[in-house]
Amino acid sequence: MYAAGAGGTSGTISGVPFGSTFLISCASFDAAVSSFAIDHLGKKGSQKSIAEMARVLRPGGQFLLMVLNTDGYVKFAYPLIHFHMYYGHGGSAERWRTALAAAGFDVVEQGTQPATQYFLAEKRADRAEK
Repeated sequence: MYAAGAGGTSGTISGVPFGSTFLISCASFDAAVSSFAIDHLGKKGSQKSIAEMARVLRPGGQFLLMVLNTDGYVKFAYPLIHFHMYYGHGGSAERWRTALAAAGFDVVEQGTQPATQYFLAEKRADRAEK
């Protein structure tokens, strides 16, 4: 259920199904969320995905990025997570800040919660899609 006038859609993180070949054009969303997925794509894949979020967001649109933080909680709760090849691969906060900035986002808030690093970013007005 959505609020009056609100809607939603989904797509793969590396290629949201909108743009020149679809009915909804670039820069047509107010917000996007990536929850514990983008950090599994590697450096190139995550950069491409963040650029895709920038493409579909309007100037001033917000992007909430949540990635796994392999903190003490994760190491205690999931002691075998290293078999998933994940320890140390979530990336530092600086990695994500740099990737967001390169795609045209300003980080307006960041922080950690148990097992989570989060970044709330806003698309810069100077990065409007043509």
